Amino acid sequence: MTKRKNPEVGRPRVVQTVELLRARCNEVGECLEWTGYMTNNVPQVTHMGHMVPVRRLMLELSGRPVRDGAFVGCDCGNKSCVNPEHAVIRTPTQHLQKMANIGAYNEAARLAKLMMHARKRSKLTVDAVRDIRLSSNSSNEVAKQYGVSRQTISRIRSGDAWKETSSPFAGLGAR
Repeated sequence: MTKRKNPEVGRPRVVQTVELLRARCNEVGECLEWTGYMTNNVPQVTHMGHMVPVRRLMLELSGRPVRDGAFVGCDCGNKSCVNPEHAVIRTPTQHLQKMANIGAYNEAARLAKLMMHARKRSKLTVDAVRDIRLSSNSSNEVAKQYGVSRQTISRIRSGDAWKETSSPFAGLGAR
């Protein structure tokens, strides 16, 4: 990253005000829905040369200080809402607890999402994996046929790869 030698050159540093922020919102019931940039469902804006969360900035500009490290959410359930009256200040522990309660750290859902993206990049399809498992040819022959490595074929056949296609009962643990 290069630093600008002359801070006067380039993009001007915007100093946000409550009025400027409200101008970028739509009133929906009691909520002020942010229409600007969002990342990970968090409304963001550039203020004095830095990207900052809009909810935090709205609170600070309204005279409610927010401690460093605190998270500012909203209690109305609207992810786009930046209304300071709906703002809730949480400690990092409270924030992690809230995220866990809504399933943001659900291991099964996380793995399913990762697998979905991996499958989109894969050379193989579900039908190809089924054929690989049923094939009596050597791993080297099958690997050449599908354009993958021998290790990939071995992992599919042993059930270490493409696990959920191995059996209709995969994932049902014995009790």
